[in-house]
Amino acid sequence: MADQNQQEMTEEDKENQQEIFKLADKFIALANNMNMREKKELWKIGTAFRFAAARYSSHESAVGSPNLEQDREKLEEWINGQFTTMLTENMQMQLAIMKDEQQKTQN
Repeated sequence: MADQNQQEMTEEDKENQQEIFKLADKFIALANNMNMREKKELWKIGTAFRFAAARYSSHESAVGSPNLEQDREKLEEWINGQFTTMLTENMQMQLAIMKDEQQKTQN
């Protein structure tokens, strides 16, 4: 599915996606810093990350919608759908990495 989406993307879409990935990498670097240098527990960082994403998504929705009360359910479905897709893709990548590492240790 991701490959098909890549083929259908315009140059502008690809540039936007790369910018989004770079921004995400900055958030992840901050979270990693909190975990490694500040010794914060991983589950606390993850929960704070999700809370921040929810809060910011709510703000984004309020700014972008002329009628948040009317649009709220539709926006929640869209945001939840995006998150589910992103989570599924990243879980699949994580599983592939773990399997690869496991195979390397067995050889």
